[in-house]
Amino acid sequence: WQCIENLIGESGQDQRDPTLLEGSILQGDSYLEAQLGPNRKGNCKSSICQYYFVRLLLAYTFGRDDLAAEMYDKCVEAELEKKLFARPTISVYKFYGGLAALSMARKEPSNPKWRGIVDAVIPKMETWTAASAWNCEHKLLFLKAEQLANGGDQNGAARSYERAIQLAREHRFVGEEALIAERYSAFLSAAGDMLSAGVQHTIAYEAYKRWGALRKCKEM
Repeated sequence: WQCIENLIGESGQDQRDPTLLEGSILQGDSYLEAQLGPNRKGNCKSSICQYYFVRLLLAYTFGRDDLAAEMYDKCVEAELEKKLFARPTISVYKFYGGLAALSMARKEPSNPKWRGIVDAVIPKMETWTAASAWNCEHKLLFLKAEQLANGGDQNGAARSYERAIQLAREHRFVGEEALIAERYSAFLSAAGDMLSAGVQHTIAYEAYKRWGALRKCKEM
């Protein structure tokens, strides 16, 4: 619920870092201390995984790609795939981890770590897409769009972004439609196509608004 409050931007939240799980519902530092401290009760490993997983989503959504990559590493260290068995959670975790790695690869192209993550994530997403295209095909296309963009294939990247946005809209993944359109806008802006970038920025803004992520809208 704290994640939702951060996205909505409830009163009093506007001055806080939206990537932190701090607010009226959860106090992140206290929560982690309770889960990791000597007085913890029972098996808390799944709760720790959920904490890092949610922060991964928030970090990437709010454009903190470095933090998203850090939270993905935390999820790996916490053995999220062993602790959280639900396939939708694992696929979303890999999706955002792959996206964070692709963003970091643009900043650190000589670091083999990021390519290693991407090379592991995309085949998994292809498998999940074969099993459930409705839920995963737009995710796969977005990952491939970012990969193509990193490789300098502007036409291929544009086609993948546009198809990913279309499928996300058709399949009613409103938040992911917004996210893809926002990143597509950044891609177009970097390519110098400011008019098209503005169109995609508007699409992203309206989708975030429909999704209810009003705090995100304020930061665009």
